[in-house]
Amino acid sequence: MPSVAQARSSVDIPYPSEQAWNSVVRLIRVDFGFVITERDRESGFLMFTYRDTTRSSPGSVELVSTEVNGVPGVRVVVQVNAMPTYAERHLLTRLDRKLHEDYGEPRVRVRPEERPRERDREGRPREGSGETPQPPATPPTSDSSNSRAPNSSDDAPR
Repeated sequence: MPSVAQARSSVDIPYPSEQAWNSVVRLIRVDFGFVITERDRESGFLMFTYRDTTRSSPGSVELVSTEVNGVPGVRVVVQVNAMPTYAERHLLTRLDRKLHEDYGEPRVRVRPEERPRERDREGRPREGSGETPQPPATPPTSDSSNSRAPNSSDDAPR
């Protein structure tokens, strides 16, 4: 007897779980018009009925708190039984777009070594920036008599 394959798709997003939850509920219920059959905000899951033009299938979304690129975020796991994986990927793509539209760019962690160094007008590091000041470069002299060393191979007779 053949078994039913149950695929699932997931993505990690760098938005707080509160924002992700609100966007998931609005996406499923308002944007797609799917019926939410069960939801538990505290556990981070909801179940819905996925509908396309010819059939319907049960689906679920689960939000798991995690760290994404050094900031608090969530792993969103979508599963739509009896539908191709592209249905799940489509929901995740639309969720990502909705989060960007509703909340702007996600937060990113800036590591201390990635922060730009503060410099003064002459390009020297400012006091307390953690960078050691370099001595100014000596400008080249324009005196042509000092540009070659004495007895260089250019002065030798040929």
